Amino acid sequence: MKWLATLNLALCFPFLISQTVFSATRYAWLSSPTNGPGTSWSTAFHEIQDAIDAATNANDIVLVGAGVYSTGTRATPGGVLLNRIVVTNAIRIHGVDGYESTIIAGQGPLGDSAVRCAYLSGGALLADFTFSNGFTRATTGDYFLDRSGGGAYAGGAIISNCAVVKNTAYSFGGGIYKGMVTYSTIKANNSTEGYGGGIYGVNIDNSVIAGNYAKYGGGGSATGTLIYCTVASNQSDYAGGGLYGDVASICMVNDNQSDLSGGGTFNARIRQSTIRGNKALGGYGGGCYSGLVYNCIITSNNAYWAGGGTYDGVVSNSTICSNVVTYSGGGTATGTVINCVIFDNEAGSYGGGSANSVMSNCTVVGNSAVSGGGATYLADARNSIFYYNTAPGFPNCQAGTYLYCCTTPDPGGTGNITVAPGFVDLAQRDLHLSTTSMCINVGNNLYAPGGLDRGGNARIRGSVVDIGAYESPYVFINVSVMANGTISPSGRVAVIEFANQIMTITAASGYYVNDVIVDGVSRGGVTMYEFYKVTTNHTISAQSLLLPAGPTNVINASAGFGGTIQPSGAVLVPRGSNQVFTIMANPVFAAINDVKTNGYSIGITNTVTFFNVDTNHTIDVFFSTYADTNGYSVGTFQLNSSNEVVFSWIATNGWAYTLQQTPTLVPAAWSNVPPYVDMIGDGINYIMNDIGTNVSMFYRFKAFAY
Repeated sequence: MKWLATLNLALCFPFLISQTVFSATRYAWLSSPTNGPGTSWSTAFHEIQDAIDAATNANDIVLVGAGVYSTGTRATPGGVLLNRIVVTNAIRIHGVDGYESTIIAGQGPLGDSAVRCAYLSGGALLADFTFSNGFTRATTGDYFLDRSGGGAYAGGAIISNCAVVKNTAYSFGGGIYKGMVTYSTIKANNSTEGYGGGIYGVNIDNSVIAGNYAKYGGGGSATGTLIYCTVASNQSDYAGGGLYGDVASICMVNDNQSDLSGGGTFNARIRQSTIRGNKALGGYGGGCYSGLVYNCIITSNNAYWAGGGTYDGVVSNSTICSNVVTYSGGGTATGTVINCVIFDNEAGSYGGGSANSVMSNCTVVGNSAVSGGGATYLADARNSIFYYNTAPGFPNCQAGTYLYCCTTPDPGGTGNITVAPGFVDLAQRDLHLSTTSMCINVGNNLYAPGGLDRGGNARIRGSVVDIGAYESPYVFINVSVMANGTISPSGRVAVIEFANQIMTITAASGYYVNDVIVDGVSRGGVTMYEFYKVTTNHTISAQSLLLPAGPTNVINASAGFGGTIQPSGAVLVPRGSNQVFTIMANPVFAAINDVKTNGYSIGITNTVTFFNVDTNHTIDVFFSTYADTNGYSVGTFQLNSSNEVVFSWIATNGWAYTLQQTPTLVPAAWSNVPPYVDMIGDGINYIMNDIGTNVSMFYRFKAFAY
């Protein structure tokens, strides 16, 4: 069953397979009664190399029975180091009883008599083996061919479902040098004078790399590509206890150690990973030193000089928490930190959260330092929150430059606020901004990093960037207090971006609503105003007047988004007369949903008549909007005779717009309207109505891929 599973895995790499039918099968088994010719188990070769030599065609299979294969040697092609097996063509070699029972053993120590376990090239696949006790040459032979890859030299080959244990290389890759590795365990290997104690230059997935050692860098791995791997308890004397110069995604980098810098990683590009419990015993960057770190959790790491969590490099969209440093920068030191949450870190000297860092849209909470800067020391910070940090006798933010930040006391600089940030749940470290937070929409877009925030949401929502690592989905309608009346809801009203918000304006007894001002523009004496698909902050205020003395009444008429009511606003009606109101929905994208008089629904109607008016009334109209057919946007433009409309657009990432025009007011007719113009790329289109009569033209557009 193990062999069948590996065979299916191999089919995932069709570039190594020239045909789907295997040419021949050869057998190797220490316990076979006959040593050759290897055409069956009863005639299996006693040496794996003999079976390999008999598999002359690409896609031949070599099946190997249980046993410890520790005899026979073959020189490295182009080199001098001896190997237990050498494969140079695209055959498949399988240990049918699994790696626990099928062992290829090399020979030590390092030097001219050393024997490596395997040399693999030419698209070979080797699966279900243990490579153990392989060694390389030390001071003679080629630096790569003969001194690297103690367990296997695997350039251009695949190793699958194997255990690579207790092998040693002088230069690179104590366990494996180059190649592709999948579903394997790389453990307790050594690179005595080089890099990559476990592996070097390997593309590896779904594997465990643990307990390896490299003198100079990459106790676990160096210069490889990793995905879905665990890199744990590896060690380096100098740099990168776990990884050195690797590209890693969705990995666990835990409990590694460097005697100098980069306990977890050194100059690596790592994303969507957890970096936990690593140590830089005598240097910098307990979790990470330099490189690029994105969308990671960096926690419980330890460094001596600076950067308990990270040091240098660019760290973005990550959580940096519970790290410790003996001197400065409990969470992070130097480098650039973007969209990060930094909490509960400790510094024995300066900068509990961060030291000497450039910071954009970060949230720094609950950190501590002994000698200064509970949150930061010498930060160059923008759009960030620094609150609830401690440094007894020293400021929260010590030295540096702070612009559009939320912190107390104010460190000086432009746009800072000192009020509490208003988190959802500080105690549980839910540091999203609540609806009452004053950090929403008060940052500076010039300093915003763009892209996504720490939570994976668009960085700028509501037209103005928020302060902190999380961008709130809310925008605000600031409601002024109304004299002799009320606006409901009141105060600072939080509205989810792109949602609608209806405001109700009510005059006090003896008064009527005379005018409603929205964003500084008069909307008349309406008693209902609808903010439609809110994307930016707004203001609303209202004015009231005393009801006129004598035989006059007021009818306040309002219409929401999607249509009109005529007349509208505060309509003065002579007492005893009639007043007719006409309601019209936008014929392209809306319909009447409800009409209310004096707060009570009267259903759907196009006209309302108030007869023999002898008291004040209100009439409010609500519309429902719908998307056009064929995926077009709701937004529609009307162009009258001799008018000009300007369309400006930005179409990136392979998207453009198709514009349509029609004088037809029936929505269904849009489906038969051909494109007026395709607007590809960024640009501006000026449209003049060339119809000689006073006929309206309607335009709409949709996005399309090209």
